Amino acid sequence: MEAAICSIFAFGIFGGFGFLIYLLILVVKRSGRLNQSFRAAAVTMKGNFVQGGVWKRPRISLRYGNTAARLRILKKAGGDETELTVNWPAGKQRFEMHSRVEGMTFRRADWTQVDFGHESLDTALVLKAENPQGFSRLLSDGVKWQLERLLTFLPHQRFYCGCLRRELVLRKTGLIKNNAELVQFVRFGLELYDQFQLTQVEGIDFVESQEATLLDQIHCPVCGEPIESRLVICVDCKTPHHQECWEYNGRCATFACGQEVFSKPAVARPIEDPRGKGS
Repeated sequence: MEAAICSIFAFGIFGGFGFLIYLLILVVKRSGRLNQSFRAAAVTMKGNFVQGGVWKRPRISLRYGNTAARLRILKKAGGDETELTVNWPAGKQRFEMHSRVEGMTFRRADWTQVDFGHESLDTALVLKAENPQGFSRLLSDGVKWQLERLLTFLPHQRFYCGCLRRELVLRKTGLIKNNAELVQFVRFGLELYDQFQLTQVEGIDFVESQEATLLDQIHCPVCGEPIESRLVICVDCKTPHHQECWEYNGRCATFACGQEVFSKPAVARPIEDPRGKGS
């Protein structure tokens, strides 16, 4: 009898140990697939890849114009979430929005609910803002259109977007395991950031002209250093670069641009005295 009990006890120990090994193998395999997808996405986006392991998840950081973005996986009580964060120092209007589904809550429940004024968005999302009147300026047609694209890309999934600490945060429940979908998620997020940025500046207009334009405190997206000489500009997105950085990178460093042709801005020169030297 005692021998039978000991056998059952030993079987239970070895069985439990084997089950733990099986779970560890599954975790390692999933981690490997995630690392592979994040690494491939980082190559496409020309970002910096940080490999994950058994106890940590992979992540990507990248430059985007004069700001920076990060893609990572968050481990939440309800499951994993994929998150994109974009630095937004000029983002003064704080807000939160999330899918209109049961179980999702606001971190700032005391803020005022705002309508999008757009039937499909009002049906799909709930929006709250710290300053409703000021935030209404951010709800441009471009912002609404980009939100619709995100919701189409993430059908039937819990979606969150907010700006609480001078950064734009986009989050979806679950993992994105395909590198092409990871790139698309980042692309849509950065394009939403661009649309929000456009609402902050009056009268933005790119004009092809020979007239000189004053550029001040411009940083190169490749090296991050101020551009004080040998400046070139992407012919598509107009992002300034150091000429040597452009030539080293081989193309525009702005994510999703990839233009290989640059132009040089006009150089301001002293105006000659019309009266001549002898006057």
